[in-house]
Formats: sequence, C-alpha cells, structure tokens
Amino acid sequence: MSASKETKMGSIVAMVAALSGVIIVLFANRSILRPEIFDMVLVILGSALLLVIGFGFLKPAIDTKLEKKKALIDKLKSCESRIKWTTDDRVKKDEWSYSPDVAYLQFRPELNQEIREYVDRYQRCADLFFACKYVISSEIKKYAIVWLPKTHEKFPLDKVIMDKTEIIHRLINGEKVAKRWIEENFPEIHNNIIKSLQEPEEALDRFFLDLNKEASNNSVLNRFRAEKKNLVELTQSIQESLNREIERLGRWRI
Repeated sequence: MSASKETKMGSIVAMVAALSGVIIVLFANRSILRPEIFDMVLVILGSALLLVIGFGFLKPAIDTKLEKKKALIDKLKSCESRIKWTTDDRVKKDEWSYSPDVAYLQFRPELNQEIREYVDRYQRCADLFFACKYVISSEIKKYAIVWLPKTHEKFPLDKVIMDKTEIIHRLINGEKVAKRWIEENFPEIHNNIIKSLQEPEEALDRFFLDLNKEASNNSVLNRFRAEKKNLVELTQSIQESLNREIERLGRWRI
C-alpha cells in the first residue's frame, strides 16, 4: 500500500473511531437528553458513521473499477486509431509489406470477432497483392513478346515497368496505363522506350491496350480489388462499433 493510501486509510480509521466513541458515550449518558433528541442525534451519528465506512472501504473498489474502465476506453481508442491509420496509410496506398499490428481480444466477443475479421481480410489482401504483381509481370512479358518482340529482347519492358510502383499499383487497381499517361508522368521512361522501340508506335499502343484489357478482366486482380473494397468498408463498420462501445462505457456508472 502506498504512503498516500496509508494516510487516507489512517484518517478514515480515526474518524470511525471518533464517531464510534461519541456513540458509545452517548449511549452511556442517554439520560441527559430527551428521548426524541437522543434518537435524532443517534440517527445523525449513525448515518455519518455509515458514510465514513462506505467512503473508506467502498471507494477504493470503485476507483479500481473506474481505472479499469478508463484503461479499456484508452485501448478502444487506440485500436480505432490504429485501424484507421492502417487503412489510410497502408491499404489505400497498397503498402502490404507490413502486418496490420492491430491489438484485440481484450474487448467484448462480438467486437473481437469483427476486428479479427479485419486482420484476416488484411492478410488475404496482402497475399493477393503479391500474386497480382506476379500476374502483371507475366502479362507484360506476354504482350511484349506478342507486339514488341524486338524491342523487348533489347529493352525488357517488364523490368522497366515493374520498377515503377505507381504503374504497378495503377494496373492492379484497374486504372489504365497508356503511352500518353507514361509520357506525362514518367517522361524519362517514355523517352527510353521510344528510343529503344524497334516496332512501329502502333504496336506500342496495342501492347498497352491488351495489357489494360487483361488487367481489367484478370480474376486474381478482380478478386484483390473486391477484397480491398470490402476491407475499406469493414474499416468504417469497425470504427462505428468501437465508437459505440466507447460511448457505452462512457455512460456506464459504478
């Protein structure tokens, strides 16, 4: 027990002893007061004694419960903040190399289950994302060989394109990549491709056309997009559940 708690407990014990002593003295000399006054004073002293005892021995238990409730609310807020950050800074930006690092299992079972589902879906998305990168690399090679075989032999397009994260993320998320877009966003890559081009530029257009079509229709990429969309939607649902739990605990009284 800390010195502060020992001091408080000593004060309470002293007050109980004092009130008890007064009551004992009062009983020993009850004849000096009229019966109605005696009863009134006894009720007042008895009530005071009960209040002191209640305050002294129940308050520590109440304080402990309040501390536990505050700690739980802090964990809920931390979890809500972590999930929001993970979704905004990793899911939406396709940074799948890290685990979600979301703490759970200390909340109500239904809330734990919802957060566990978020973690499981995150892991599925991460696995699918790396599968998507393999698919994109393979399709770049395939259509480069079909439309730009001579260029690809001297200037491997899969290595050039796969080296740019923004291009890969764009294809994986179903956004088109065209010669004009690369020229506007990566002029150096565009210039290198044009300088190395051994086929007509129309062949380069066909390469991107088929690559975009495959990226739009590929089952692995489509599954990733659906899982990612569901994960973002689940984030909103979990945030609402966590905030409701925080509000519920905030209204709870000992």
